[in-house]
Amino acid sequence: MITPPFLLTPRQWVRYIASALEDVYEPREAENVAYWVVEEGLHCTRTDILLSRDERDFPSLDSILRRLLSHEPVQYIFGRTTWRGLTLQVSPATLIPRPETAELIDRALALCPADKPLRVLDACTGSGCIAIALKQERPLWQVEALDISPDALQIAQANANAAATAQSDANTNATSIRFFLHDLLGGTALPAYDLIVSNPPYVRLSERAAMTNRDLDYEPVNALFVPDNDALRFYRTLASLGAGTLCVEINEAFGHEVCDLFRRAGYTDIQLFHDSYDKPRIVTGRMAQ
Repeated sequence: MITPPFLLTPRQWVRYIASALEDVYEPREAENVAYWVVEEGLHCTRTDILLSRDERDFPSLDSILRRLLSHEPVQYIFGRTTWRGLTLQVSPATLIPRPETAELIDRALALCPADKPLRVLDACTGSGCIAIALKQERPLWQVEALDISPDALQIAQANANAAATAQSDANTNATSIRFFLHDLLGGTALPAYDLIVSNPPYVRLSERAAMTNRDLDYEPVNALFVPDNDALRFYRTLASLGAGTLCVEINEAFGHEVCDLFRRAGYTDIQLFHDSYDKPRIVTGRMAQ
């Protein structure tokens, strides 16, 4: 597709882009992506798009549309996303944070007191979104975060630095988060934590066929998939660490299995929560005293 050689208002560009994407996205998603492209590409706000009658050209649109029509996520095209009030760098080295993971944060915050300097771990941090959100909400918590990918850790640290710069309260400084390289499945010991929060890989390889090209072609496979014959490998390792409280995002197919695994590891008060799509998505538990 070639960008038309004429001028359009921002709102007309939204309609044009949404129409161009109708074979790749559902209508509502195509419109959302179109607004995102116009806001970024023409450097305008949503209000500008709705109200401006100034016609403009869009010289970079052809390149952007080619990438979108190749199923590349718009977040990777512009190198950032907005999630839970944070502006985060993302790249093919990191997953794009999902709304379900924002719900994971809410569950974790509700589990532990805000007025104690708890030691907290974000396991499989990726973009750093979980660690940064927890630190901003609970400045007294001593937050650490691990990942197996050096590239992901570099992005996570950059996101923490940016979040700290955006914060006026030095007590919530996200640069105090300790990010470190670690293979969670490698058997190397970790210290004791009061709380572990994690969104580990949980998609079975057999589920690839149901996924979109945007997931398969661009997001990091090591952050997505687990083998069918050992789909709970990360949860088993997380439970073995013995954290005082554990809060994890899960594959909807394994809610009861993860609960049983936590129970066998000594956790009590185990709860399975459904996400906003009414799918089993979060399991929490407390270590028996």
